[in-house]
Amino acid sequence: MRLELHEHQENPRYAELPFEERLGLLVDLQCTRRDNSSRERRIKAAHFALSASLEGLDLSPSRGLERSFILELAHGEWIQRHLNILVLGPTGAGRSYPASPLGQAACIQGFLFRYHRTSRMLH
Repeated sequence: MRLELHEHQENPRYAELPFEERLGLLVDLQCTRRDNSSRERRIKAAHFALSASLEGLDLSPSRGLERSFILELAHGEWIQRHLNILVLGPTGAGRSYPASPLGQAACIQGFLFRYHRTSRMLH
């Protein structure tokens, strides 16, 4: 924040702004940086098997994933209701791929998430 303040003092375009607006810009920048680093820490702590995102998730009918259900889960209401998600299916069916984007969506919303394979969870 100190470095940004120094830049504001040196840059003439900020000199035209009232003090409150300059202070608001500095605080907004600091909050955004903290949010991003917190999000990154939550994602790293989740130990995802894949780095998949909702945008990259194949929701075509041939995959057997119901688009509206996946998008509903991505909103995170299930977390607020203290529910869990178990993604089931045979080996090689691609269970990890839909689980990772849902967990990342939860991390982005500020929740802690932990990805476990069944064998590790049971152990």
